[in-house]
Amino acid sequence: MDGAPPHPYDPRRPPARLSGLPGRGRAAGEAVAGRGLDETFVMARGGRTCSLRWVYLAMIQEYARHNGHADLLRERTDGETGDYPRG
Repeated sequence: MDGAPPHPYDPRRPPARLSGLPGRGRAAGEAVAGRGLDETFVMARGGRTCSLRWVYLAMIQEYARHNGHADLLRERTDGETGDYPRG
C-alpha cells in the first residue's frame, strides 16, 4: 500500500448522486423567497406546524452535527486536535 486513499475523490467529477444538488438548492431558495422567518406552515409528514426559522435552525443543527462527525474522523486520521496544528 503506497498511502493513497482507497477511493480517490476527483472534485472535477462529483459522484452521480450529487448531480441534482444545485437544482435542489435553487428550488429551495425559490420556495422561501420573500417569506419571513416567523411564517408558519404545516409539514406534509406528521402535520406539525413549523416556522421557517425552525426549519433553518434544524438545518444548521444537522449540518453542525455532521461537521462534528467529520472532525472526529479527521482527528483519528491525522492525529490533530483543537483549532491549531502542531508546530
